[in-house]
Amino acid sequence: MKIGTQKSNFITHFAWYVSGAIFPMLIGFVKTPIFTRHYSAADFGVLGLVLITFGYLSTVSFSWLSSCLWRYFQEFKNKNQLGKLYTNLVFLYAISSLVLLLISSLVFVLFPDDSLVIKLTMLACLYFVLHEILGLYY
Repeated sequence: MKIGTQKSNFITHFAWYVSGAIFPMLIGFVKTPIFTRHYSAADFGVLGLVLITFGYLSTVSFSWLSSCLWRYFQEFKNKNQLGKLYTNLVFLYAISSLVLLLISSLVFVLFPDDSLVIKLTMLACLYFVLHEILGLYY
């Protein structure tokens, strides 16, 4: 392969990567002022705390699943046992989702009168559970 072709491929792949990374950031940048119009400063702070908390919980409970997939895929593929790998991943995903849901349900006990916190927690739980299953699927 020629050097010019490698450079061209690199630039093409880099351009796709940058465009794929920039557009979600731009959407986040545009939607932040929209959120601040609908929420008070305190409500926006609660939203930030809920999303940060679920970001950490999601990292602890789900991030290792994709690592398992990357680590063991080739080994299971060579043994023609991919179905077993996928079954184990689905089982572990279900357990992690259940743990996240149980932690989320603590909000009903800790903040029984704060409907905003309860709604945000349930929506964040749903978001992260769906986000992780889509991440595993991809």
